[in-house]
Amino acid sequence: YNNKWNSKVYNQWFTDGYLCCETINLESCDNVEFQVLSDTALISGKVSACCEAGIHHYVKEGDKAEWDYNIICKKYIGIDVYFHFVLKHDESCLDFETTDVLITSID
Repeated sequence: YNNKWNSKVYNQWFTDGYLCCETINLESCDNVEFQVLSDTALISGKVSACCEAGIHHYVKEGDKAEWDYNIICKKYIGIDVYFHFVLKHDESCLDFETTDVLITSID
């Protein structure tokens, strides 16, 4: 983590802030496997994506009674999403499930 992402910022973000995903870029779909059953097929795989996220901190400004959100920094977060679903003979899908989501990088 760089200097902007020190433990103080990290702790403040988790106690009184939020992360806002601004853009998502789908990069690839890998490890696609299928198992043909009688009239359906079980499909599984991994989608890799990258999102640009703004990390916002909740602060009170001056004498105002309102609180406001200030952006601390922006990060690019790489993620892998593992999934599986059933594909019917008529090409409709059933039982889509996300089985795991992994953060692969934070820049």
